[in-house]
Formats: sequence, structure tokens, C-alpha cells
Amino acid sequence: MPGLFEGANRTLTALKISYLEQLNSKIFALLSTLFSRLKIDHLIKQIGISYFRPVHLCNHISRYLL
Repeated sequence: MPGLFEGANRTLTALKISYLEQLNSKIFALLSTLFSRLKIDHLIKQIGISYFRPVHLCNHISRYLL
């Protein structure tokens, strides 16, 4: 019986690692999206566009990128 539990523990560990890797990928994807939006916001402020609200502009741009 100990061999059976050992195999189950290895499988559970592998599943946890796989889940954490997927979660890590999603977090990095979200962070890269956030940083690109912050860069756009910064550039808009640098060139002095005040007519558009940066959040709305970023949402508008992201629709075309996604």
C-alpha cells in the first residue's frame, strides 16, 4: 500500500506544479497588459493630450489589439 500512496502523492504534486505554472503564466500576461496600458497613459500625458481620458483610450486601443 505505501507504493500506492507514494504514486498518488507524486501525481498530486505534479498537478499542483502544473496549476501554479498556469497561474504564473496568467499573472505575467496580465502584468504585461497592465504595463503596456501604463506606458500608453504615460505617453499621452507626455505629449499633452488631455481631451481623451487615458483609461478610455486604453480600452479603445486594447479592443483592436485583442
